Amino acid sequence: MADLLWDDVSSFFDPDLMGSLPDVRVPNAPVEDWQAVLDLVAEKGWATSVIRCSASMSRPIESFSWQNRGSGE
Repeated sequence: MADLLWDDVSSFFDPDLMGSLPDVRVPNAPVEDWQAVLDLVAEKGWATSVIRCSASMSRPIESFSWQNRGSGE
């Protein structure tokens, strides 16, 4: 979606307007790209919460890795 502009979608990410952030799905994105996103979030110290199968995960995002995605955590 090269023609998608931030000004057109920024309101979707405004917690004052939307409440919580939207869920994001990116079909066919490689695992390495998702790991890079998680690494960036941890590096920047951005506030996060991780929910998997409707259950909150107890560990911080810094310890999450796609390598153990089948471990049930």
